Amino acid sequence: MGQSSIWSVQLMGPPRLRLDGDDCAIPSAGFCLISLLVFSSGNRQLRASLAAQLWDSEAAQSNLRQLLLRMKKAAPLLNAVVDYDENSVWLIDAKNQVDVAGLLETTQLETFSALDNFLTRFQSVRLLEGIKYP
Repeated sequence: MGQSSIWSVQLMGPPRLRLDGDDCAIPSAGFCLISLLVFSSGNRQLRASLAAQLWDSEAAQSNLRQLLLRMKKAAPLLNAVVDYDENSVWLIDAKNQVDVAGLLETTQLETFSALDNFLTRFQSVRLLEGIKYP
């Protein structure tokens, strides 16, 4: 996997991670994590907060740590969009790689009519379709 690889994350409809046109497997919770980050405007999120949103257990922080490691192992290029340190997790320039992030960035919903048209276009498309999430 060189730097010239083309990849994307699809969260609308069935979630997919694609690298050079091929699907790559990451855990379902990884797509949920990316969704939480996208809808937080790409700001740094505390690990404890994300873990609590993804898991309802005392092992939530450990689960998040394991998830990040599994995602990195399954799709090393995902580090170009999701990064983390000991306290936080955040997105890096997701608007060009994550469908929902790009959509939120470019969609201008300044009028009720624009909002209505936007919702009508996507009423049959579900976020993270097929994934059970909290």
